[in-house]
Amino acid sequence: MLPVEVDYAQVTRAGFRFDRQYVLVERPTDTGARFAQHLSVKRIFSLVLFQPSIDDGWSKLTIRHTLAHPESSVTVPLTPSPLFCASADTLQVSIFGTFATGIDMGDEPADFFSKHLNMQVRLLFIGGCGYRALPGIAYGYHPVGGLPVDSPLLDKAVYSNRIRFADAAPYLVTSTASEEEARSRLPLQNRNEDVIIRFRPNIHIDVGDSIPPFDEDDWKRINVYDEPNQGKHKAVISYKPVFGQYAYITPIGVIVRVGDSVELTDGPTTL
Repeated sequence: MLPVEVDYAQVTRAGFRFDRQYVLVERPTDTGARFAQHLSVKRIFSLVLFQPSIDDGWSKLTIRHTLAHPESSVTVPLTPSPLFCASADTLQVSIFGTFATGIDMGDEPADFFSKHLNMQVRLLFIGGCGYRALPGIAYGYHPVGGLPVDSPLLDKAVYSNRIRFADAAPYLVTSTASEEEARSRLPLQNRNEDVIIRFRPNIHIDVGDSIPPFDEDDWKRINVYDEPNQGKHKAVISYKPVFGQYAYITPIGVIVRVGDSVELTDGPTTL
C-alpha cells in the first residue's frame, strides 16, 4: 500500500509506532501450510492503489482505493482492542525472516481487499510480537567481503533496536537533494509526480541547497532537535547501498516532528 504521511511519530525500538503492524495475506487453502503467504507490491502491483490514512485522534486507520468509482474504503482500529484480539482467528506469517502471529481483522476488510485485488485475502494485525535482532550489517560491516566500516553503530544504545518486517533497519532516511536529482531523470511530462513516495522513507530531510544529491550515502550520525521541547534525538546511520540510508534512532519513546531541525555531525558535508 501507499505510505502514510504524518506530522509526528513516536520512536520505538522497531521503527515508528504503528508502522508495519498490518499485513495482507492470501487466504490459506492448504490447512497443513505453516505460514500464510503475505502480499507484496513486488508481486501484486495493484497494492499501490490503496491509500491508508490515520484520523486526528490516532485511533482509526482508513484504507481507500484511489481509482474506485464510486469511492470505496474500509476503516479498522489503528490498534484493535485486547478483547477483539483474544477472540479473533489467527494466522502465522513470516516476512523477511520475522515470524509472528497475525490477528485476522474479520470479513469486512477481507471482502474490501478481495474485491479490489480480485483474489481471496485476509487483513492481519500484528500485535506486540514479530521482532528479530539486528543483522550483522547493522553493526558496521560492509555487505561485500565483510570489511569493517568505521561506524558509531557500536553505541550501546543502538543494541536495543529490533527489526520488524524490514530487511536491515527500522528507519530509512532520505534528502530533498536526492529526491530532486531522481526527479530530474524523469521525462519532462512526469516531473510533477511525487517521486519520494516511491522510495517510502520514514524520515525525509529538507536540506535546501546545503548538500549535494546522495550525500546521505556517507552520513554516519545526525542529531534531530525537538524544537518545542528543546530536546535532542540521535539518529545513527548504517551502510546500505539503497536510495537513502538505513538508520536507528535513540532514545526510544521520543517524538519526531515535521519541522524539527537536523544537524549532521558525522558526514562529508555540513548540514
